[in-house]
Amino acid sequence: MAFIPGTIDDDDLNGTEFSDIITGEAGNDTLDGGTGGIFDADFLYGNAGNDRLFGNEGNDYLDGGDDRDTLVGDNGNDIIVCGNGDDRASGGNDIDFLYGNAGDDRLSGGSGSDYLDGGDGNDTLGGGDGNDLGIDTLVGGTGNDRLNGFEGDDLLFGGIGADTFIFFPVAGADIIYDFQLGQDQIELVDFNFDPATDLAFVASDAAAETSSARIVYSRGSGSLFFNPNGSSAGFGTEDLGYGSAGGRIVTVLGAPNLTSADFIVPAP
Repeated sequence: MAFIPGTIDDDDLNGTEFSDIITGEAGNDTLDGGTGGIFDADFLYGNAGNDRLFGNEGNDYLDGGDDRDTLVGDNGNDIIVCGNGDDRASGGNDIDFLYGNAGDDRLSGGSGSDYLDGGDGNDTLGGGDGNDLGIDTLVGGTGNDRLNGFEGDDLLFGGIGADTFIFFPVAGADIIYDFQLGQDQIELVDFNFDPATDLAFVASDAAAETSSARIVYSRGSGSLFFNPNGSSAGFGTEDLGYGSAGGRIVTVLGAPNLTSADFIVPAP
């Protein structure tokens, strides 16, 4: 294993084809783990400065340290720690663990079944398009966070603060574990509906399937359904231009008594 140290200046450090330890020290550094195989593990430490860390191949550990960093795991099962500052981190392929810690961070799992923890600050978490194992886990932590599982059946924990859970028609059937009435909100993007006329609240899942509303919430189960048929009852089996057929969007555990005030519909 090679040890590749930086200096107090702005360094550009590249690893070998084997496992490496690369430390940026002070300065705005660029650290690249190199082209090792999938069984090699690089350890990259940005330390102080606005650094850029790239794990590339292998199961890597990336730690941004202080200041505003960009961290990319790429291939392999990576662990990415953002540290202090408003950081940007992406897991890339495979199964990754991303930790935002302090700062307003943007975390993206990429493909694979990933675990994202925003930590402190107002964070934005995106699970990515992984559905090979079906589950991304997103934890907002402390702060007013935005969570979007994207594709796959994902597990969403807002944590402390006023959080927003975001859904698109092509996403999977997610679970919200800790929705706080009067504080958290559900944002529905590209569903093309008017909450004043196309949002219905019913007592059961069976009643949801007979509703002609485009978005239907079952207060009996906490499930939110999408009906692309519009005026026709039933969830439909065709795409109809939305990227997916109708059905369950998300289940809100505890089946809270949601109203239209708990939903956000962004302007097109």
